[in-house]
Order: sequence, then structure tokens, then C-alpha cells
Amino acid sequence: MSRVMIIGTGNVGTVTALKCAKQRNVFSGIVLANRTLQKALALRDRIGDPKIAAVSVNADDSRDVARLIENFAIDLVINTALPAQDVPIMAACAQTGASYIDTANSERRDKIEFNYLAQLAFDKQFRDKGATAILGCGSDPGFASVFVAYAKKHLFDRIDKVDIMDADNSRNGKLMAFNLNAAVKIRELLHPARYYEAGSWKTAESFSIQRVFSYPEIGEQPVYLIDHEELEPLAAHFSEIRTLRFWMSFSSAFIENLRLLQAIGLTSIEPVRFDGMEIRPLEFLEAMFRQSGLIVPETVGQTWIGCQISGTKNGCQRECLIYNVCDHEKCQREVGLNAVPFTAGVPPMIGAKLMLSRVWHRPGVFTVDQFDPDPFLEEMARAGLPWEVKITDSEIC
Repeated sequence: MSRVMIIGTGNVGTVTALKCAKQRNVFSGIVLANRTLQKALALRDRIGDPKIAAVSVNADDSRDVARLIENFAIDLVINTALPAQDVPIMAACAQTGASYIDTANSERRDKIEFNYLAQLAFDKQFRDKGATAILGCGSDPGFASVFVAYAKKHLFDRIDKVDIMDADNSRNGKLMAFNLNAAVKIRELLHPARYYEAGSWKTAESFSIQRVFSYPEIGEQPVYLIDHEELEPLAAHFSEIRTLRFWMSFSSAFIENLRLLQAIGLTSIEPVRFDGMEIRPLEFLEAMFRQSGLIVPETVGQTWIGCQISGTKNGCQRECLIYNVCDHEKCQREVGLNAVPFTAGVPPMIGAKLMLSRVWHRPGVFTVDQFDPDPFLEEMARAGLPWEVKITDSEIC
């Protein structure tokens, strides 16, 4: 018997739960936990399994999370809640001895930065409990980092450069829309672009570095250099890499609208007084996007997530692409949501499956690139996320 608790029944958590429910031989007990009980109950009803428990949780309170872990004898917590809730959820797991997996590294509500080190600080507690914690098991961070581990294991003797690429050619008829939490995405995009080049960390103004990339299967897209959380662990774990960058595609209209929201103060995380109440403008903006139906709209097109990697093999120069292309309409038919939550919600199910089967098991706190990539990528293809490898130039010795 393996009992899992999925915290967060939003769009990513919905995909994760639907996928877990199809493998009850692995996930024999499932608890759906959400801030609002109604959403957890609605997801249980959609799955159609009365044996699944649905509960309310305050994911900001480690004591409340620990209470549920103990009450339901949870073996593994799958965290698909907000990144700002990673630390209290991890604290509850470290206290109770439950294993842990999430899809995005921690962020603070009062400061725009990734807080990766705050999660690594739990390493000794997890090791003492004999429990495993895996950070960033979504798409990116997630299988993009697994692609790097696969490349090192099978394709390169030495990796010199990694460009992680995230593109979406979707068409939804919206002036500006988001496929995941708008506040989380806006915080990420307006942060200075941080990248690793020539063996040192550098920064640039957001959206100041652009190029056009020709993606196999979806065509040319303008891409912009941004900061992203998987860069730091990849630099730490693959010390030979001299350049690490993360690129994401956006339309010029999207960037113009985002700059306008920033100019009028709606992207600020600093509290302001309004009508006798204290609000954070960015949280208000997220609520408005959600109420306007601009979060995860129905759409057509594809996402492209992968890595452009260069280095050497047998003394010769090599460059390759490793990537997944995911079709929005296909995902909407399967889970009722487009490819963005699908690509983020399937990987934590796979990681959890490997953890519970002890294929990926090691006491302590880790990121996905520190485990054998092969079983993950085998499961990924079976779960609806096929991937491709293309050598994009000839080997030159």
C-alpha cells in the first residue's frame, strides 16, 4: 500500500490526480487536499472514485499539513500548490518522515527571487528520516533537466553548453492570457534575466536579450532570455558546463501589455491601501485574469520544451536537440486542459511512481537531474509525453 496526498487541485494538480488515479496499483491510496474543500470534492467527483479522500488544507501552515500526513498515514506528498508554499509543506514532510516531490522551486511572497537554498536546507532532516525529497519535477524545471542528464549519460563525454527552450505557438484569440498562475509567471518574467556564461553568473534586464529560434515541428519563434530555477542546480551538478541559459517565446503584443501593467504598478508585490483594505497589486491582477477567463483558455497549437546541447563525444564536436512537442487539443480531449498544465502535471506522477517503486530513492533532498534519466523518460513516453533526439550538426573532430 502506498498512500499519496496531492496538495493543490488547480490545473496542474488536476492533471496529476487524473494520471495517478489511472495507476491505482501504484497509488493505492489518494488524498486530494486543497485550500477550498469544494475544489477537492469536485475533482474527486470528476475522477469518480469514492475511495479517494478530499480534504481542506492550509498549505501555508506546516502543522496543518503534518496533521493530514499523520491522519492518513501518507507515504508521499505531491506538491502542486504555489511555490511560496513549498517550504511549509516540506517542513511537514521532514517532521513526519513522508517523502516529497514538487513541480517548481520555492519563492518568497515578499521578494521576487527563487529560493532554492531554503529547500536544500531540509536535506539533513530528510536523510535522518530516510525519506526522499525531489525538487522541480514538472516540465521546466523537470523533464528539461532530465534531458540534460540523459545527454550526459548517452550522448556526450563532455557538455559545454545548454540552452533550455520553452515555446508555445498557441492561438486562443485572447489579447493576453496565461496557461498557469498569472502572478507566478509575471514574477518570473520581470525578474532580471540571470544566466551562466563562461563559468560565472551574469544578469541582464528582462526581455533585453532576444533571438529567433527555428523549432522542429512548430517553426520559428522569437525567444527571450529569462531567469529560471533549474539553471542553478544544473550548474552545480554538471560542473563541466560553461554556459547555461533559459529561453522562452512570447509575442511582441504580450510583452507590450506586460510592460504596461508594470508601468501602472499592477505587477508590484508591495502592499497598498485600497478602499480601507491592504492588497498586493499582483495578487489582485491574478484574480482579475482568473475571473476574466484568461487562465488556461482553450487553445490550438503546440508547446515545445527541450534543450539545445553542445559538447564533445569521442573527441568530436556534437550538438543536439532533445525535446517534447505537446498538442493543446489532444490534451484538452484527454484531461480537459491544454498542454501547459499537462506537461507540468504528468511529470510529478512519474517521479512519484519511481519514488514509491524505489527506482528513484535516496534519503535527502535532490533535483531530478541527480537520478537515472532512463526510467523517467521511458515512463514519460508511455504517459503521453513522447520525446525526440535530433543531432543537429555533423560531428567535427
